[in-house]
Amino acid sequence: MASKDMALAALRTLHKHGELVIDAHLMHRGLIPDNPEWDTAIGALRKHRLIWTDPDEDLIQLHSTVSRLLENSLLTYRRHAANDEIAGIWDYLQNHLLPQYATAKRKVSRPDIARLAREIQESVTEMIQLLDQATWRFSQYIYNGFAYIEDMELRIRENEMVIGSASRLNDMLGTFSGSEFYRIPGADPLLRRLFTRQLSTALARGHKELTNALHQLRELQYRLRANQEQSRLIHAFDTAYANNPGFMPEIETLSLSALPVVLKRAQPLNLEAFAPLRDSTQEQELARSVQGVHLVKTGPPPVDTVRYPLDAGEFVPLTVLPDMLVEAAQELIALALEAGQPLSAAEAYHVLDIEEPGELWLFCLINSVWALPVEQRRRLKMEFDEIQDRMFPDNYHIKDVVLSSRR
Repeated sequence: MASKDMALAALRTLHKHGELVIDAHLMHRGLIPDNPEWDTAIGALRKHRLIWTDPDEDLIQLHSTVSRLLENSLLTYRRHAANDEIAGIWDYLQNHLLPQYATAKRKVSRPDIARLAREIQESVTEMIQLLDQATWRFSQYIYNGFAYIEDMELRIRENEMVIGSASRLNDMLGTFSGSEFYRIPGADPLLRRLFTRQLSTALARGHKELTNALHQLRELQYRLRANQEQSRLIHAFDTAYANNPGFMPEIETLSLSALPVVLKRAQPLNLEAFAPLRDSTQEQELARSVQGVHLVKTGPPPVDTVRYPLDAGEFVPLTVLPDMLVEAAQELIALALEAGQPLSAAEAYHVLDIEEPGELWLFCLINSVWALPVEQRRRLKMEFDEIQDRMFPDNYHIKDVVLSSRR
């Protein structure tokens, strides 16, 4: 009976100081503020081992069993699919209440108008509250960092599920448009206040908070995966040391035959260095760098004081001929606009016997197309024949450009 009495006493203590415990769990990540006002409550909780004190930082924190108990009690609420209820309320407003309200106003049925106005207000208020609860739920996930889940893999899966739920809710909020909120109420002052002010503001706020929550949840997911990889690496080294006490991690001990070829092939890195001219902390480094620079003293250019008369007849007019590559590109474009079949830039390159490199010819042709007037560019269709890079699959190499006229 002693154990039963101790358990009941612990539950009574939690009930008596429940406000302090729940505030610490939800608002302070399980930390209880060290305030003289709570000395009695802290002593009672410590008596039943419901809290513990961090000796390094002297912080009072809820025991993990209490945190798990509270998380389990809130699990149903945290997993509540608020987006389904919001969509249901919106459909009920659009397809039931608003048409009946319009009919009652058209027939000047005052009792029905008053009744439907109350129901519309209640539905809009409930929709706003559900939206606030949903966004608050995601912010709580970010706030506690899924600390109630001990296994790292399960924590990552839970985060992925929450990201999916937040994304679906965010996509649903994106379906609402401001023009719809202005179209529905018309000239009715009650509906204008509910839809163009209250609901529109709540949806905009929820959309903004969800976007921020998604960004932080994805950032949290990245940190969780990084921590998981570090834990695996530490575990691998720990296992290696346990099996072989003299183990030393050296590059020579690695078996490179098991690695893919792409991981064993080094690619040159085209790096360019720029002096941080706006960084005041680099001033001394820059000063040492420029000490060895050879300075060339140059005086002012000599001033020619002799004046010579100019005769305009001595100047021969100079005609700047267009570049042959540009001229060939313009001719091919003109031919493509007139012809009824596609023209290949690669074939034209060999027919015209262009001396410039093929890459430069394609680049000049593409630039010439984009330099056309808007009307001519709309009449011209440009297609690319490209191949995917084997080393970098996101890059493509253009082999040919095909021009044709849009009919």
